[in-house]
Amino acid sequence: MPSRKNPPVKQENTAEALRREADEIQERVREKAFELSQTLGGTGDDFHDWLRAEAETVLRPTFELVETKDGWKAEFAVPGLDAGDLEVRVGGGSLVVKGERTQERKKKDERVVVSEYRATNLFREVSIPLEVDVDKAKASLDAGVLSVVLPRRKQKAAKKAADATRKATRKSTTKKSTTKKKATTRKTTRRS
Repeated sequence: MPSRKNPPVKQENTAEALRREADEIQERVREKAFELSQTLGGTGDDFHDWLRAEAETVLRPTFELVETKDGWKAEFAVPGLDAGDLEVRVGGGSLVVKGERTQERKKKDERVVVSEYRATNLFREVSIPLEVDVDKAKASLDAGVLSVVLPRRKQKAAKKAADATRKATRKSTTKKSTTKKKATTRKTTRRS
């Protein structure tokens, strides 16, 4: 009978760190797609090169998010991974599951002719309700299924977290639109 293990759950207060990680993975996929295109003689079939590169670079586990009476529960299919291979992050309206596993099989006095074992990089980001109490989130791994319990915050704490997230989003959006307005104003002034 497989043992039940609990991967650690990290609270992530900024969505910026999560975006950086997703950008890094996308860059690795882009590099792999370019490599595949060059290897295949530049077929021009970029879409298929991208899909193949994504499949070879990162595993996106299937998942299910269910609302319970006390909050939410997310389950991810992660067969073959141990609790030590996984990292779970919660915060900023996102739940991120990240993992890495390398399979190396070396046998004495044998030479591997063909092997389909490979390193597995796993990454999945899921939007979650802002009412989640990130400090009380818990994860467990049992028989290749990662379960993440996301308790609901008390009403006042949930409103405060939602307001803080909206304020941060508004601030980021305002900063971008102010920069665009300044650039447009400079162009208009030069033309006059």
